[in-house]
Parts: sequence; structure tokens; C-alpha cells
Amino acid sequence: MRELIEKTRSYRRFDQSTPLPREVLLDILDAARLTPSGANLQSIRYLPVTLPDEVAFVTENAKWAAYLSDWQGPSKDEAPTAWVLLLSPADTPAPGIDLGITAETILLYATSLGYGGCMFLSIDRPRIAERLHINGNMRIDLAIALGKPAETVCIKETERGEDLRYYRDELDRHIVPKLSLAQRLYKTE
Repeated sequence: MRELIEKTRSYRRFDQSTPLPREVLLDILDAARLTPSGANLQSIRYLPVTLPDEVAFVTENAKWAAYLSDWQGPSKDEAPTAWVLLLSPADTPAPGIDLGITAETILLYATSLGYGGCMFLSIDRPRIAERLHINGNMRIDLAIALGKPAETVCIKETERGEDLRYYRDELDRHIVPKLSLAQRLYKTE
């Protein structure tokens, strides 16, 4: 499990020669529906996006990697091959904890199958909702880009006070600084 957690990174470049088949995506979503839900409301709905023109549209309407200011997102050759939009009723508060549990479950399962992804809050919700015919009764809470990773993502343990912004190194690897456990513990015994 620890190895799976370490491999489940935010991937932003994907291999177009290995698309994520819709039936595999539906299996991932079937597993995600089994996650815990506050008051067992199960209010999150899944919108799998697998048609190439719709995948391209969502990709174009996502804001990619804020810390990589000189990178505008993946090229067409490195774009996601699928997306999942997590929706909930527009007249209720966003189910924050449920969204996190569901999204991480989707990414963990995708990683276990050799795929990967990246969660997005920064998307053009009105444009995507219009294009994908999401009615006003539902709200897009989160988007997840998915596909076969085409980049190397490395964890780098940081020293106290070191910059925590992710970056690309001289080998074009995506480096993600992480605080040590000692730095994350609020109190020790």
C-alpha cells in the first residue's frame, strides 16, 4: 500500500498511445462509489469524459500547474486521454471530505492499473457545464485528468524552511518537495 501511495502522484503529461478505456474507467468509478460518505448521503455523481473532442475541450479549459509559470499545460501529444468530473447537487454545500476520499480512491485505483491522473479545482466550470450539458441542478466540484503517465514524478524530502513549490529539474522530471514526518507532527510524545 505504501508503494502505491508513493506512486500516486499528480501526473500532467500522458501517453496518447495508451488511452484509458471507458470500461476500465467505469470499473474505477464503480470502486470509488464504495467509499465512505458523510451521513451516507452518496451525493457525488460521476461524469466520465472519454470522447476525444470532449476530452480535448475539458483539457483546454483547465488551468495547469500554477507553479510552472512558463508551461501552459500538456501538448496535444501529452494530453489526458480521459477525465472524470465529480458533480453534486447545486443547492447543497460541496461535500468536501467525500470529494477528497472519492478523488484519492480514483487516483489510487488508476495508479494500481498503470494509469495516473491529476485533480483540478481550477477549471472553467460554466464553459464545461455548457459543453457537456450539465444542467443547473448539478455543480462541478472537481475534475480529474486521467491517462497513462508520460513523465517522471519524484518526491524530494525537504529541509525546514525550504521552498515547497513543485518544479521541473534539468532532466525534465517533476519534483515534488515533501516535508518530513517530524516536520508534519504537531506534537511528539
